[in-house]
Amino acid sequence: MRPMCAGVVIAVLCGCPSPEPGTNNGTSSSGGNSVTDAGGIFSGLDAGSTDGSSAGDAGLPDAAANIPDAAGDLPDAAVLPSTVCADVAARKCDFEIRCLTDEAERDGRANNQIAATQRSACEARQAAEIGCVITARGWELERAILDLDAYNRCFNASYPSDTCARDLVTALQECSFLKFVTPNTANGSLCTNDLDCSAGYCSVPGGNACGTCTTWKTDGTACTADTQCDRSASWCDNTRLGASNTCRAYAALDATCDDDEHCGPDNVCAYTGNLLERRCKVGKALGAMCTGGRYECARTAGLVVPDSICSTENGMGTCVSTVTTVGAICGGGERLFFLGPQGPACRETEFCSAALCVPRRTDGQPCTNTDQCAPGHWCDNNGAGATNTCLRYRDVGEACSGNAVCRNYLNCLGATCQPAAAELMEPCNAMVPCVEGYCDTPSGLCQPRKADAVACSADGQCESLDCNNNVCADACWD
Repeated sequence: MRPMCAGVVIAVLCGCPSPEPGTNNGTSSSGGNSVTDAGGIFSGLDAGSTDGSSAGDAGLPDAAANIPDAAGDLPDAAVLPSTVCADVAARKCDFEIRCLTDEAERDGRANNQIAATQRSACEARQAAEIGCVITARGWELERAILDLDAYNRCFNASYPSDTCARDLVTALQECSFLKFVTPNTANGSLCTNDLDCSAGYCSVPGGNACGTCTTWKTDGTACTADTQCDRSASWCDNTRLGASNTCRAYAALDATCDDDEHCGPDNVCAYTGNLLERRCKVGKALGAMCTGGRYECARTAGLVVPDSICSTENGMGTCVSTVTTVGAICGGGERLFFLGPQGPACRETEFCSAALCVPRRTDGQPCTNTDQCAPGHWCDNNGAGATNTCLRYRDVGEACSGNAVCRNYLNCLGATCQPAAAELMEPCNAMVPCVEGYCDTPSGLCQPRKADAVACSADGQCESLDCNNNVCADACWD
């Protein structure tokens, strides 16, 4: 199956299917062409599957390397398979305290940051993410090899330590399809996700977190995911109208097509001037002449937004990056997808106003849209008493009228903003869940998950997440 674009917790950057020119879906560039949805871009890694069954997300949490935690920058050498989950958790949470929380984790807040007081809860929640734990364990067992330099390039771009104005296109290019992982598992051996396998995919039985590396399927063979086909030569035709649900060889140059993926690496499915006809072409490099509206500029198949667009919406132009530099001209170029906003887009600290990227607004400044407000603020632009100004989200202990006015990781409880979740050994209940471990009913406290062979009454009580006959079962990924 293709990776889902929920962007919600685990796993970075396997790359969501990009919105096709000609379809009205995908990631929008909000706030007047300002790309803000890091969460939508950083997506779940497919675990292996056979007939549509999946082991679930098995990648890393959204995160970045070389971002200071509470104690300052961690050295690159500290990033090891055994410590990677804690490392990425610290870096991701630091960015989301300083800058903007990823879209999928905003808990209904339109534009927010995590409350600084909730750093430990944020880090605990991210570090305990089962997808990261499983994948990191696989790296410890050398099912796949972590390339530290590539890892740092990816996460430095994703969550920079010195700015909130990240370039999400660069992050996509560095991180898509987990480029920092080299498969190291032969066919016939145990695996937890497709990127473990050096010459095939991870075939996983339903409801099981482990599988077996299996040879890629051949052209014309039934498939449910691109990773089941040899990506150097084919793709899985399983999503479009009239799909054959089989591996299909890439189309030749100048052949008709309906998606970039169908044309193979470095090629694009460009319009020819006839809106009903698209053909495989070699993607044009940055700076090359292009015709707006034809989607000729080079882009990586499978990304949420294109790497580059034509600098004019119609007529002759030049291929430019989808995300522009700080304070630069914005909009006026090719649309990011059919009927979508025009690029180039502004970085996250700005929005597009009168074709120029300008700083987002702070407390008390006028606004018409929340995406015009700086992180940690929202636009009060609805209702009879609206001030049409950017207002600050409330912190712990401050008065509130509902969850939406509190910072992320906080809820409005008893008319004040309070922590929304509990850490280990803190009180928990149905309204205040545990950020890690499980809520123990007799004690009413968050308790660590139980080791193998310990008595249990629910899957969530076990480290393996498998309570079998009231005993925690051994995790097959151990």
